Amino acid sequence: MSWPTPESDPFPLRASTPIPGTPQDKDGKGGPRSFVFTLQHRPRATRASVPKVRSGCITCKRRHVKCDEAKPACQRCLKWQGTCEGYHLESPSKRNRSKSPASSQASSQTGTDESAVTPRHIDFPSPPADMMEDIEGEDAAAESQREECYFQYWMSLGENLGGSFFPATLFNQTIPQLGRTEPAIRYAAMAVGALAKAVSLSSASGSPTTPTGDNSHYNHAVTYYGRALRFVRLQQDLNSDYTLRVAIVACILFACFEMLHDSREAAVNHINHGLMIVEQFMCSHDTLSPQQSTRKGKQRAVSPGPFVLDEEILLVFQRLEYLAWTTRLVQPTQQTPFRIYLCPPQPYRTPTSPFSDMFEARVCLDSTKHHLLRMMAVNNAAAVDITPLEQWMDAFKPLYAAAANGADSERSSYLRATSLLLQYHAACISLQQRERDRDSVQRHGEIVRLAEEVLANQPRGVFTMDHGPTLALFLVATRCADSSLRDEAVALLRAYPRRDAFWCSGKLVSLAEKELGA
Repeated sequence: MSWPTPESDPFPLRASTPIPGTPQDKDGKGGPRSFVFTLQHRPRATRASVPKVRSGCITCKRRHVKCDEAKPACQRCLKWQGTCEGYHLESPSKRNRSKSPASSQASSQTGTDESAVTPRHIDFPSPPADMMEDIEGEDAAAESQREECYFQYWMSLGENLGGSFFPATLFNQTIPQLGRTEPAIRYAAMAVGALAKAVSLSSASGSPTTPTGDNSHYNHAVTYYGRALRFVRLQQDLNSDYTLRVAIVACILFACFEMLHDSREAAVNHINHGLMIVEQFMCSHDTLSPQQSTRKGKQRAVSPGPFVLDEEILLVFQRLEYLAWTTRLVQPTQQTPFRIYLCPPQPYRTPTSPFSDMFEARVCLDSTKHHLLRMMAVNNAAAVDITPLEQWMDAFKPLYAAAANGADSERSSYLRATSLLLQYHAACISLQQRERDRDSVQRHGEIVRLAEEVLANQPRGVFTMDHGPTLALFLVATRCADSSLRDEAVALLRAYPRRDAFWCSGKLVSLAEKELGA
């Protein structure tokens, strides 16, 4: 057997010299030899058969590690540093479009463009007009687009959620900003948006019932609702101010979801739990802000400080407390336990001078109604003396007269005054006995007049979490001694379909007609 020469063999052999004294060097002349192949051109190592993807989160891309692509936050990042910067969001058209050589060359020269990266804390683009059409497919791009659409639908609801023609900073700014960074708030807001869309489609089809599993928007709403609950439970550092603030805001959104779902008891339970967290928070935080620390001996400010809890959050819970109490007015035999707010954001003070603006009058009215609720709870009474409300009215009359005589440019101020006056009359008949008496006919007529003006200046089918005219008209329809006013109240409820917190106008019409017929 002849060995090929190095010139004829493309893979030459290299003989290894045996080590002296080893068994291989028996004859001292090299003994048996072992040969090793040497490669002049070693083949380049290749990647695994798994194709390379670019759908990981921003943080994992920067660290050059494998991303588990969990939504809305990568679990690997959460375990590593507790936060995740989110994902690149591209429209499906851009995702499927191939890049031109010029654009690829420009991107390679300039690197990653920061404007093309959409972290979770910046605003999403406005959805198209047909945004709520069913999106085919269940890939990541379709799911991301669907979530954006529902979040934008929630933001469209925020314009009217505060009600009473007052700016709703909590629903228009605080919750959207917090939802960009906190998945629990974002999923809760998307759940409300999806459910609102499902309810609107159900109402358009003529079905007054709550949508069921046949509605795709309803299915998405329930899914997002469950995810929001799970994210609240998985919060880290449960005793931190930020975590408590997230839980409090989440309770507001959960109550909003259950109100829209017409689950009264579940909504009241969320309100009760939120009030418990707020009370615990305010009682355990005695630390004042730098501006408040110099006011020793004086009453603490309305809010512990913007870095702890927003004042409007506390005021919204005070209104929700009163709304939870109103559930006993419609069905006294089915009383859902509700919690009295022991730590109000604004302590009750008898107004001694006219109010300076509508905002001060609104806060004082909420504080007065809370004070009367506490008096009813302490005395275990079904009615209470409404003298504090009459004192509020005395301080409000000059402000209302100025708004009524104002120019057309001050129309918003007049509508706010009208809404507050309607709430005042509604509170007066709500906190008194149910008997029909002739003395209240004038007040009932004023409620019908004010409610018609408020309804005419708000969009139909609106959903609010405030003291709207719906319950006030129902009380007129069931308590007024004048049959013409009762019929007019029912006609307004039927002509302006809407939902004010727990109260759907369509269902209240059915209850009123049933009670009047009996």
